[in-house]
Amino acid sequence: MTRQYVEHPGAAAVVALDDDGRVVLIQQYRQPIKERDWEIPAGLLDVAGEPPLETAKRELTEEVDLEAERWQHLVSIHTTPGGNDEVVHLFLARGLSDVVTDYEREHEESDMRVERVPLGDVIDGVLAGRLRNGILAAGVLAAAEVLRREAAVRGIADTDAVTPATVAEFAAERASAEPPPAASSLARLQSSVRGLHRFLVREGRAVEDPSGRLRPPKAPHRLPKALSIAQVEQLLDAAGPAPGSTDATAADPSAVRDRALLELLYATGARVSEIVQLDVDDTAHGDVLRVRGKGAKERIVPVGSYARAAVDAYLARVRPAWAAKRRATPRLFLGVRGAPLSRQSAWLIIQAAAERAGLTAHVSPHTLRHSFATHLLQGGADVRVVQELLGHASVATTQIYTHVTVDALRDVYATAHPRAR
Repeated sequence: MTRQYVEHPGAAAVVALDDDGRVVLIQQYRQPIKERDWEIPAGLLDVAGEPPLETAKRELTEEVDLEAERWQHLVSIHTTPGGNDEVVHLFLARGLSDVVTDYEREHEESDMRVERVPLGDVIDGVLAGRLRNGILAAGVLAAAEVLRREAAVRGIADTDAVTPATVAEFAAERASAEPPPAASSLARLQSSVRGLHRFLVREGRAVEDPSGRLRPPKAPHRLPKALSIAQVEQLLDAAGPAPGSTDATAADPSAVRDRALLELLYATGARVSEIVQLDVDDTAHGDVLRVRGKGAKERIVPVGSYARAAVDAYLARVRPAWAAKRRATPRLFLGVRGAPLSRQSAWLIIQAAAERAGLTAHVSPHTLRHSFATHLLQGGADVRVVQELLGHASVATTQIYTHVTVDALRDVYATAHPRAR
């Protein structure tokens, strides 16, 4: 038998840890194992003379549209020394922020899923064998060790010296920070703390888990925030010109694209992740749209005349020129360089439109989804119809929107009931 060895250029990989203690993971199909695999952002050292750190920064931006303020080398590992000479350089990235990109996604990345998962949950997944990617495992375990050592520098030299009181004091300190963190942020942070201590116990580095009694804060019951119909119209006008407009922005291709994007989000109530995954063929059904939602479930959603006209204008006037700049892609929404529009870029487009519209409240892609549901219910739509349009598995999820319309119900009651006043 002749053994063959493969020369490998090496790679860089990133454990991207956000301020809530969550790791950025990506999931995509890998042909050798014939399944979708959870990984961390990584890429080959295929640019001549580029240091591994610069490769890591580039991959973080190209794969998940993020950049980081603080970088730290974790470890360099041989992945398969019996078959190749690949060395993967692992980095910890913190201080994350979104960045607008127009990078072309490779074919294998076209359906890439991006999630942020508490570090403790990722470690649990690795140790339980649910997450089997070796680079991911090495990266998160190394990151956990870095965090443990940082805790030691802050005066906790022995992990067994951490008591339930220590953990509770830490949680109280974070809860009293200014500005006050959201309950959901505290819950995610505490999940990471619990996961880290469970890991230390399993590895024999601590005798007991001092975080076992830590209870996450209860998130307040918050109603979805919805814009008024007038505010939605302001937002749409700020995004770009209406089809047929003689406004000066009508000549701006990006404005035409942005108007179509926001019109479609509001007209369908789709999640932004669903909209950016649309192919051109998904719009070729007249006044309905084929949407692929969570769990790969498809649903058919009607498209109003305003959104249909905006999408048609984008398809006729903008997309052909942009698509010609890159390798052919079926995606409906593109960036100016012809690459598929990312979820993060769509979010920033909406944020910029909200600022131009003078909307002081926080506006996100989900705000348009909330507005879609609220306005339908206010218009008399049945809650189960709205459930189908939103793609909710349970009507209970949709019923939260019925609370938003309580003021409208009071008005109708006051007007219609003979003994209301």
